[in-house]
Amino acid sequence: MEQSSNLLDRVLRKIKRMPDAQLEELYDILDSWDKGENREYQRMQTNTPVDVVVEGRYFQTHSKDISAGGVFINASGSFQVNHEVRLVFSFPGQERPFKLGGKIVRVEKGGIAIEFDKISPYFKKILDEAIWEK
Repeated sequence: MEQSSNLLDRVLRKIKRMPDAQLEELYDILDSWDKGENREYQRMQTNTPVDVVVEGRYFQTHSKDISAGGVFINASGSFQVNHEVRLVFSFPGQERPFKLGGKIVRVEKGGIAIEFDKISPYFKKILDEAIWEK
């Protein structure tokens, strides 16, 4: 019991020093855990520019959140689940942009969720590290 109390004290000290933006991110993560949303990779709120091609249509937009497994982008128009998507986006400090394919897994008012496909575990790790270094 003493060990978990010590751990809790250390966690609380770190939390008290976090800026508001990080506290919001932490809250979102804890809230997703509370709701049972277990993801392979944690999502990060972001506003990264993204070039998108869906069914021959090209447009530029911004991401709302991203993980090494997928991205939610701001988009309007008509989209269908399972349509293939090509994406290009960059993170500061990365030598080259990420060029990924995926499929639409959810369509909402104001955006679409895209799950990356044909991505190796090694590349997922690189992407996950790039996201969290941002």
